[in-house]
Amino acid sequence: MRKTLAALVVGSFLMTGCISQWGVETNKNSEPEKILNFTTGDGTYENYSAVGRYNRSGLGLGLGIFTALLYDISKIEPSELVTLVSKDAAAGGANAVINAQIMPKRFYGFIIGFYSTSVEGTGIKTPK
Repeated sequence: MRKTLAALVVGSFLMTGCISQWGVETNKNSEPEKILNFTTGDGTYENYSAVGRYNRSGLGLGLGIFTALLYDISKIEPSELVTLVSKDAAAGGANAVINAQIMPKRFYGFIIGFYSTSVEGTGIKTPK
């Protein structure tokens, strides 16, 4: 029993580095694409056309009880996901992202487990 528990703990810590890399670019030196606005829908936009709906997710390792995340071992920052959504929208021809939503972190496990978070928004093209 002790060997199994020790193997789970060691394996979880080894996986932390791999999990934090999945779905999230961690290069802090890269500049985001030029997006005019990233908003939750409180802006006023006229004569725009929707380019697409963009979504990025991150998966991390954390400590918690059932659905309550108490401590995240691998830090997944929503700002990194926002940057990726902005880049995706700009690549699709958008110059703004509206109706952006940052989903709260959801924990799946008992004591040690995985959590996920995501950012999504609608890319729009406005006249200049």
